[in-house]
Amino acid sequence: MNKYKELFMSFENAGHTYLDSASTTQKPKVVIDAIQNHLSNLNVNPGRGSYDPAAKLEKEIELVREKTAKFINAERNEIVFTSGATNGLNTVAYSWGLHNLKDGDEVLICEEDHESTVRPWFQIQKLLKKQGINILIKYYKHHPYLGNADIESIKNEISAKTRIIVVTHIHNVHGTISDIKTVRKAVGEDVLISLDACQSISHTKIDVKDLDVDFLVFSGHKMFALDSIGVLFVKKNIHQFLRPFIVGGGSIFDKHDDNENKKIEIYKVLEAGTRNVTGIKSLEAAMKFIETIGIMQIYEYINTLTLYLYNKLTEIDNIEFLAGYAFDQSRIGYGLIAFRVHGVSSTDIGELLNLNKIYVRTGNHCILNGKHTSDSIRVSMHIYNSKEDIDKLIAVLANIFQKL
Repeated sequence: MNKYKELFMSFENAGHTYLDSASTTQKPKVVIDAIQNHLSNLNVNPGRGSYDPAAKLEKEIELVREKTAKFINAERNEIVFTSGATNGLNTVAYSWGLHNLKDGDEVLICEEDHESTVRPWFQIQKLLKKQGINILIKYYKHHPYLGNADIESIKNEISAKTRIIVVTHIHNVHGTISDIKTVRKAVGEDVLISLDACQSISHTKIDVKDLDVDFLVFSGHKMFALDSIGVLFVKKNIHQFLRPFIVGGGSIFDKHDDNENKKIEIYKVLEAGTRNVTGIKSLEAAMKFIETIGIMQIYEYINTLTLYLYNKLTEIDNIEFLAGYAFDQSRIGYGLIAFRVHGVSSTDIGELLNLNKIYVRTGNHCILNGKHTSDSIRVSMHIYNSKEDIDKLIAVLANIFQKL
């Protein structure tokens, strides 16, 4: 067993093999301890009361905002806490898209990405149409073998009317990474880039300045933190173009004018109501956990596991790999491989694995146009997984196929 598994209470005497980390990660003891410590103290609403504990908690939240900014090489004023990636992706569409897209403008998306990444733009298209504004949603493709953003397809679809392109960093089915710096060169500096970094945030180093993106979203529950907490990065030079998506207690309803030099605290525009303080505390602990281990150490360990998984899967007949790691000659893996089994539905395979307490994802994995991913099995790993976990998976799969 690897040395990391003992850091997670959910594996103590459990007897299960968890291989669905692309869906959600387990929570290490240090995160659970941080949550318990927070909830054990006096519970107050940050910044709402005129008493010391409320003021203290507000300062602690802003310290987490600073730590989050440092985690992705952003500035404190560029970080917005959300209820998760879906909320962050919708905020981009509603706070920027609804107020800035004009008649004839184009939005470039990929139908083979997660529904949360692309569906908000269809909603914006409908809302704008009711106002007499017609925008065009265009589609670029994934590479047919690698499953990441196809640069040539992007170049073919980009035009002078393109305002924003939505990209997934590491794909949630193919497990390969898109070259965002090359995407930026392809679309130019005038086109905004909205990046879904849910699968990459805890697998590889994220640097928003180096990537040169305008928006970036990720969710806490895919990086060892709680559910219902996420982060939206908004590049500071576009703050003046965003408007509130949800308004309520503590939010600034309208702090925008034509003076671009006016300092805009974007999180006060986009964060409304009582924040998920417990989630924010868990996010702080999760980032510290990742930094203590080292993001490159995580990357190298999972890369080794991915190769081991692939080699073991190739020993089994009747397996058809989806686009991704199996076709990537660089053999750089992020812990995720998807495949089908000839003649057997993924649901049946998933249920047979479940009976053996081996947990994987089956189906089309929330892909908008799932014709390339339908009826597939996805194995996704993180640092608490081991070669022994993979061996258990392979042994059960081999036994299943022997009985077919």
